[in-house]
Amino acid sequence: MLAAWLSGTWLGCTEPVENEEEVPSTFSYDAPEEEGPALTVDELEDRVEQILGKVYSYDAQPMIDIYWDLIEDTDESCPAWYATDDSDYWIAADDGAAGQDTEGEQGGCVTTGATEYRGWAYTQRQDAYITEDGWTIDKDYVSALAWIWTPSGDLYEAAGTLLTSVQTLDLEQGDFVLAESRIEGVFGWDGSGLEDTWIGVGEVPDMAIETQSMLQRHFVEVEGGVSGVQDLDGLDAFAFNDFIYGDEFYCALEPSGVISLRQPDGQWYEVQFDGPDEEQDTQVNTDPACDGCGRVYFRSQEWGTICVDFGTLLDWDISPWS
Repeated sequence: MLAAWLSGTWLGCTEPVENEEEVPSTFSYDAPEEEGPALTVDELEDRVEQILGKVYSYDAQPMIDIYWDLIEDTDESCPAWYATDDSDYWIAADDGAAGQDTEGEQGGCVTTGATEYRGWAYTQRQDAYITEDGWTIDKDYVSALAWIWTPSGDLYEAAGTLLTSVQTLDLEQGDFVLAESRIEGVFGWDGSGLEDTWIGVGEVPDMAIETQSMLQRHFVEVEGGVSGVQDLDGLDAFAFNDFIYGDEFYCALEPSGVISLRQPDGQWYEVQFDGPDEEQDTQVNTDPACDGCGRVYFRSQEWGTICVDFGTLLDWDISPWS
């Protein structure tokens, strides 16, 4: 009876509950207003010329030289070496004595002279090596993922590739010289000796520079960029893309390619130059495009024109680093 009464009377008096559908409120986002160029056209022109004046300072050789100095202190088994005719490879196997910590990973080995090694490195060094076709090659190459601590605690870090090379061919008309400096990756050195170089001021280049010289003719090609720039007011990075420049054989007034410059807020300027590319084998100084000026774009919109003196890029004899 009670059950019937509950079902017929209590439950029967219950009104159904309607589920109200929740409608989301309208979403709105007030995007910050994008700022325009922080530099004037004249200021940008000045920054480009500053960059041209420091291109050859991104030389891999100083960091390579520090590397060779550090590995003077090695033992028979620290690190473990593997050698071929023209290259060497080492790996720092864990000997239980290493005390430094790198990204939470222990390991490595310590020499009797108290130099500590972690990681590995592959190197090639050629000194006046003569090829079968008559080239003389001087080359330094280091590819590594390595940490080396000196006995005093200075740290050398390498995560990438460093290369310098000079190749010379002796011709009847004179020497033909190809020179190259290449920095790819991230490197560090907190010891002394490099205070005035890119590594000492905290810049991070990822750049390849190649030059040619023959019969007083000069040519340069630059690819890559630099971040962490400190001495360009209003900018913190720059890059070269397909940048090629030669003397009167090409266009002595203007290169081909793009120079990009970044503001600290992440916005970029791009300067497009119209000189000839390396496949063009005719003299083009009379071409109207060979005028020394480039079109400037800001946020992909054409913004102005700058005219630059590129002479500093060819102000060397055999190579920029000799």
